[in-house]
Amino acid sequence: MIDEAGRTLSRGEKRIGIRPQEARVLRALLDARPNRVLRADLIAAMSREAGPNETAVYAHERDYSQLSVVMHRLRNRIADFGLVIDTEYGVGHAVIDVGSAAAALAYYAQAPQAGPRPSISAVARRLAHQAEAAA
Repeated sequence: MIDEAGRTLSRGEKRIGIRPQEARVLRALLDARPNRVLRADLIAAMSREAGPNETAVYAHERDYSQLSVVMHRLRNRIADFGLVIDTEYGVGHAVIDVGSAAAALAYYAQAPQAGPRPSISAVARRLAHQAEAAA
């Protein structure tokens, strides 16, 4: 559940902070499930209803780089909820529920697809810390 006003994302007992642009992009991805969303549509969602402290209009070249930053942060944040953002180059992005943070980490560690793989190092560190604490 996304609370854009409170800037939080929750699922069950878990709750994390989320930035407004991340919330808008995630909302667009979740609303389109199971379909994919084009980058252009995610850029439009990212700047839609931007507040006075946000830049609502980006130069075209900045749009894609800004979306890349938002997607990177979003991948790290939602991996804890067992959600991953699947990218099919030339087609679009989709949110997939893989069930757990460990499954999300395994998903991203699969054989590389065409194009760059997202980093979820924060999740990997958290899982390693939990495994050490359990041992």
